[in-house]
Amino acid sequence: MTLPASGAIKFSQLESEYTQSASNSNISFSEFYYNGSKLLANDATNAARGDSSHPGYASHFQNIPSSGEIRMSWFRGKSAYYARQSTVSVSGNIASVDTQAIENEFWKSGSAYSAFFKIQTSGACSSNSDGFAALRTQSPNRNYTTAYIVTQHTVSGKGGKGGRGKNGGSKGENGSQALRIRTHTYLVNNSSIRGGGGGGGGGNSKKNNYNECYCCNETNASISGSGGGGGIGGGSGGPHGSPPGANFQYNGGNGGNGSSSSAGNGGSGCAYNVVLGTYCSHNGGNGGGWGQSGSSGSGGGTGGGDGGASIVKTNGMYVVKISSGTLQGPEVSRSQNSY
Repeated sequence: MTLPASGAIKFSQLESEYTQSASNSNISFSEFYYNGSKLLANDATNAARGDSSHPGYASHFQNIPSSGEIRMSWFRGKSAYYARQSTVSVSGNIASVDTQAIENEFWKSGSAYSAFFKIQTSGACSSNSDGFAALRTQSPNRNYTTAYIVTQHTVSGKGGKGGRGKNGGSKGENGSQALRIRTHTYLVNNSSIRGGGGGGGGGNSKKNNYNECYCCNETNASISGSGGGGGIGGGSGGPHGSPPGANFQYNGGNGGNGSSSSAGNGGSGCAYNVVLGTYCSHNGGNGGGWGQSGSSGSGGGTGGGDGGASIVKTNGMYVVKISSGTLQGPEVSRSQNSY
């Protein structure tokens, strides 16, 4: 599992740790250089090897040279790792990388044998479902498994749905997150990672009492609250509600849908009546931009939904941004079971 942390290290122990058997046949000590045939390298291992703060540095890379002198004592406390040579390419809706499947490609099993691998976008990644990230790494089984993520294309969360117009309005839904990280990660963001915009809040319904002068009967004129606009990233506009009164009823406007380039506008509803003239409901709030909250509905309507996070990482994960690119939306840490 792991070579002894003290005392002498036997060549057979070294061979057994880094190969499938300890036959001592046709094995050269030079094969145990970093990036030799037994300790393969890739972008993830290179980043971790040059980073003494990486939690697996001492267990995997400290003191292991790539050329020159090499000593058995330098392998004390070391454990084998898996450096995946091929890159995982991702694109499309709700792209997900099966981290455990990559770990299981290694011929050894057990929590000490970590995997180091690279993920690169081959096209835009987006979320098309509420609450799901556009790109995510699944949970690892091994302590120091590390992803090296390179984004060459946009990673975009889904916009939240606008709130319904009604008495008091209804709150817009939250935008979804863009990148969800559950492994130790080095991030090279060469594009834009952006949370979906929050949906706008629904507008409050409106009712007005007045007397028709030709019969002096009290009559109600009412108009329903207007729906909130959908957040950028494909959020649906909220619907208008039902008018609160009995007579002269009108519907407020539905909220506009958000798209990949703009947030939806909150609905507005105005009607003309010969007694009242132009009569308007309270407007729905506009949807939010990338990573931004939606606006509140007017006239006592409820608030907009929160903008989605650009990056959500599991508490305890070691994440280094080598290149930040454009990040739109908050960066947050959460427990493993909270999302």
